[in-house]
Amino acid sequence: MTKVVFKGWRVGMRKIPFTMLLKQGAGLSLKQARTIKTKVLDNEEVVIEIDNIDDVRALVVKANNLGVIAELVE
Repeated sequence: MTKVVFKGWRVGMRKIPFTMLLKQGAGLSLKQARTIKTKVLDNEEVVIEIDNIDDVRALVVKANNLGVIAELVE
């Protein structure tokens, strides 16, 4: 499994699209996605694991484009 670390956010972060990205891109429930979004907004570091490396890379790029500070951890 590959890990994604969400370390924080930048001004202008798009919260709703980030929540939907977590739901669709990471296969999380809406409740889980909202919880992660809230933790990121509170500057808490959040780590999630995803099986497919290509999905992880796409998620990191999209999250960064939405204003979230995200990194791939292998």
